[in-house]
Amino acid sequence: MDERRNLRRRHLRYYLHVHDRVTGDFFGRLADITIGGLMLITEEPVEVGSRYEFRIDFRNELEGKRHILLTADCKWCDRDTINPAYHASGYELESLSEQDMLVIKALIVEYGLRMYREEDQEE
Repeated sequence: MDERRNLRRRHLRYYLHVHDRVTGDFFGRLADITIGGLMLITEEPVEVGSRYEFRIDFRNELEGKRHILLTADCKWCDRDTINPAYHASGYELESLSEQDMLVIKALIVEYGLRMYREEDQEE
């Protein structure tokens, strides 16, 4: 089934560390994010269909917060195309508050790269 993403994915310049919110253990690195989902790079494969509780700490305060707590469902997991020693996995975010959405938007601005759009190109 071909699922289309509704929101443009934003790749990050700096891979923030993601921890398991329950255990505090390192889980992986944040590769990209939207207010609808995120992609992580992990050393081990992740179980598709499982729900995860994440904590992402920021280098700088964003919208008055030093971290964000997220609940996410894993939708896919494959070997990373850039470095097959790692795994890339995609997650759908659950139940974001308005504050969480503002923090994610600030995170994209602070750490993200501007994505190419056709309408940005001069003719």
